Amino acid sequence: MMSTFFTAKTKRFFIKALVNPSLILLLAPNSKLFSQLDFRGQAVANLSMSSFSTTNTLRYIPELDWFQNDINLNLSPNLTFTNSTNAPDFLRPYRAWVRYTTTYWEWKAGLQKINFGPGKILRSLQWFDQLDPRDPTNQTTGVWGIKGKYASSNNHSLWGWVLMGNDDLKGKEIFKSDPDLPEIGGRIEYPTGMIDLGVTSHLRPLNSTNDDSIPVELRLGIDGYAEYGIGMWFENSSSVILNSPLQPESMVLNTLGIDYTFGIGSGLYLTGEWMSMITQMKDDVRSDNICAIMFSYPVSWLDNISSFITYHPKSDLAIVYLSWQRTLDNVIILFSAYKATEVSFDSTFLGTQTLPGSSGIRFMLTFNH
Repeated sequence: MMSTFFTAKTKRFFIKALVNPSLILLLAPNSKLFSQLDFRGQAVANLSMSSFSTTNTLRYIPELDWFQNDINLNLSPNLTFTNSTNAPDFLRPYRAWVRYTTTYWEWKAGLQKINFGPGKILRSLQWFDQLDPRDPTNQTTGVWGIKGKYASSNNHSLWGWVLMGNDDLKGKEIFKSDPDLPEIGGRIEYPTGMIDLGVTSHLRPLNSTNDDSIPVELRLGIDGYAEYGIGMWFENSSSVILNSPLQPESMVLNTLGIDYTFGIGSGLYLTGEWMSMITQMKDDVRSDNICAIMFSYPVSWLDNISSFITYHPKSDLAIVYLSWQRTLDNVIILFSAYKATEVSFDSTFLGTQTLPGSSGIRFMLTFNH
């Protein structure tokens, strides 16, 4: 198939470009391109110990950024050493894209990050990324595709994208996309002065063994942000699966959030979010919800302490996360600990079941150059 060839060909091109010896010649001190090149990177050492396991991880992401006039090329591999049994490949592409910009337009093609929406913790519009508010590196996997964005002089913007060749689950997906068929989507951002509104849509074919029909998922998202002393926002994501027996047939996620900085000492920052989920499986409609609160306080110019609490009422599960972070010029030091409560739930086949509580600690050292 031509689409399969295109997907594999594109990936091989970007991966080979990362280790192409000709790049060394282009970057020679006498080369004209040397002054248009930026090289930086991030190294992370992570030690996590929980009630069940211990994980050690070393990760390095070098980044090569070349630019000339309105064209920008970015190449970043991800090198990971870990003892985890669910470890990803040792060497895999992290970012590999080329970008062309004008006064109002931006076009980007390749392996890139796509995220949007005002949500901070429980993000209904987390369609394509795995950003974690507890992670100071802000690292997330990218998606293969082409994205265009038009930004007008009055801050209105129009996005459009075509994704292809993405084998893994993205964001909050339950079912994988068909990597050989294109996914199409777009977004409009419209600030009104009173509230910043956004409308997003996405259509993707799902991976299936059924040759008679192609199952597709249609998503529609609406979000808004306003600030009147207190920051307030909402996110809605509605999805429906067509031409498929996959369950759930439809899902609706809603997020409501607020944030505020209290005038206590250096400023106590508070973020709170609540998310509801409604799923439909044939004639059965189910609902669930979860809430989260995050506190952050700068103890000094270098040190920051934070707390992250989530609660799931249906299972009575509470998770408390505490962290201390010191930020230097090129180094971030993070110590954190968490505690999860014991959970009891009713099972149709096994009766009342209890999952033991758990706890853990984490040390992370990040170096940026």
